[in-house]
Amino acid sequence: MSFSSLLPPPEHSPPDDVNSREVEIITKEHDFIVNALTKKEAVHSSNNNIGSFVGSQVANFNDVIPLRQKDFYGVQAPLPTTQEIELCKVRTQEVVNRLLHKFTDKGKAGYQKDTRKITTGSRIITIESKRQDPLQPSRQKNTSSKIVLPEDDETDTPILHATDDAKSKRLTKEERAKWNIPAAVSSWKNPMGYTVGLKHRAAHGKKTGNVGSINNKVSDIVAALDETDQEIREGIQQENELKRKQLKEEERIKEEKLRAIAERSKIQTQSSAVKKRGSRFEGGRHQNKKIKKEEPPIKSAAERLKELAYAQGREVSEKVILGAAKATTTGAGANVHYDSRLFSKGANAAAKRSEEQVYDNPLFVQQEIDSIYRVNAKSIDEANSASASRYGPIQFTKAHSLDDKSTEKDEEET
Repeated sequence: MSFSSLLPPPEHSPPDDVNSREVEIITKEHDFIVNALTKKEAVHSSNNNIGSFVGSQVANFNDVIPLRQKDFYGVQAPLPTTQEIELCKVRTQEVVNRLLHKFTDKGKAGYQKDTRKITTGSRIITIESKRQDPLQPSRQKNTSSKIVLPEDDETDTPILHATDDAKSKRLTKEERAKWNIPAAVSSWKNPMGYTVGLKHRAAHGKKTGNVGSINNKVSDIVAALDETDQEIREGIQQENELKRKQLKEEERIKEEKLRAIAERSKIQTQSSAVKKRGSRFEGGRHQNKKIKKEEPPIKSAAERLKELAYAQGREVSEKVILGAAKATTTGAGANVHYDSRLFSKGANAAAKRSEEQVYDNPLFVQQEIDSIYRVNAKSIDEANSASASRYGPIQFTKAHSLDDKSTEKDEEET
């Protein structure tokens, strides 16, 4: 006996017989659902009081279980027999051997009998083909990308014109052949830079009909070019010959002028020497001094140089006196030729004078030889100055005439 049964019934509640009827219906529905989900057999309720959706549905709990989790121990698939397995093995091996023999049978030797007449008897020749690797790639070249030339009988490509123009002239077959430019082979139009072989060029020439044809005017052009070239060469040769003759003539004139100047200087020196000797014997010492002071200097630089060289016992050429001599060029291929007498006395100046002098010869002798006859502005300035220092293989002193030397000797004697 429960505590709730002792409580009074609630207000506005239905009678007890109605409540008990509803409770029975609910309990029957619950029992039916549990039986339907737990039992395998189909449940068909004959009770008309159950009007819910459960009565119309036929289902059980086994329908919810996945197939892979159900019990399949009772189900067994039929297995193949040993005879069937052997037959399948034999068929598979035959197929594999048939595929392999396609490559391996090529290496087998074939036999052929030699039918030629041989004294020793017949012989059998074995012919074997080279065995190849079945996994080696194919050696056949792909010829799909090659350019195929059009055949000779192929129709020419049409040339389209404006159909609106009534005066448009139709081209003949010969005119179309002249203007035809093949797409792949062309001797004058090559926008993509393709190289055209000789076979293709020959095929194109056969089609156009201009194989080996040369215009007749080509020979005329070649002859005209050769003729003009020959004329230009002859003109240049004549100009060079004239220039060579002019240079020779100028050199000859210069040499004649130098000879004339040298002869004139010789005559002047001889005449002046004769006059001086006569005046010395005719007059006295005092008279000669007065005459020398009164008369202007007549001697030139060339005369003074020659007299100085004669007084020192040396011989100087006329070109050196006139300033026309050139310095000797020294180099890898130049032959140096000079007069050793010019350095006979100059070498003594370079000799060792004291203990402080370490070297016997100066360092830059060859450079000074090259610049003997070269005008140097610095040397001119130093010569004009009082403290000018002398340098070079030849050292010049102040020029004195013969009359001055004779007067100095007379003074010393007196």
